[in-house]
Amino acid sequence: MPLLAILIIRLGKTGFMAGMVAGAWITLFIVIWYDAWMWATFPFMTMELSAYDIIGNLVTGALTGGVIGWVASRIN
Repeated sequence: MPLLAILIIRLGKTGFMAGMVAGAWITLFIVIWYDAWMWATFPFMTMELSAYDIIGNLVTGALTGGVIGWVASRIN
C-alpha cells in the first residue's frame, strides 16, 4: 500500500480518523474499478462476489489508512 501512504500524506490527513476516511475513499475507487474489470472479464465473478470483495477491501483500506494517518501524526 505505498500508493495509499503517499496519497494520504500528500493530502495532509493526519490522525487515525482522517486517515481512515481518506483510506476508505481511495480504496473504494480503486476496488470498484478493479471489480468492474473483473466482472466484465471473468465469468465466475458475480455481483454478489463483487459486493463481498468491495466491502472486505473497504474495511481493510480504511484500517490501513487510519494507521497511516496515525503514524503521520506521530511523525509531524
